[in-house]
Amino acid sequence: MATVKVLHNGTRKYAINVTGDYTSDGAADLTNEIIINRSSLVGPDGVNIPGSIRIDEITWDNSAGYDYVQLSWDDSTDEVIENYYGSGYMDYRPYGGKSMTGDPTTATEGDVLMSTSGGAAGDSYSLLIHCTLKN
Repeated sequence: MATVKVLHNGTRKYAINVTGDYTSDGAADLTNEIIINRSSLVGPDGVNIPGSIRIDEITWDNSAGYDYVQLSWDDSTDEVIENYYGSGYMDYRPYGGKSMTGDPTTATEGDVLMSTSGGAAGDSYSLLIHCTLKN
C-alpha cells in the first residue's frame, strides 16, 4: 500500500507526496490504488466536492526495478494520465494541466489511481503531485 502524505489541502490547491516500496506494498505491484479521493476534498466553493481535479506538476523518482508507475483517472473506463519511468519532472501548466477528458458523474469518478509494474524486493517510488481543484 502506498503512503500518501498531504502537503497542502486547500479549496483550490492540493499537493501530496506518494511513497512506497515493493515490500510495504505487500510484495506485489499495485493495481488502481486510490491516491487522491475526489469525494474527500472540498472544492473552490468551500462546501461541495470539487467538480474535477487538474494535475499541474509532478516530480517522480522510481527505482530501476519498476517498469513504470502509472496514474489514471477513475472513470467508467479508466483514463490513463501518464506512465512515469525512472526519475523526472513534468510541468503540465503550459499545456493547460492534465484533466480527465469528461466530467465525473458520480462521487467515485475522477479519483486519481496509481498502479505499478515490474517491482521487486528493494524497489521504491516517490511522486510529488501538485493539483488545482476545479468547480
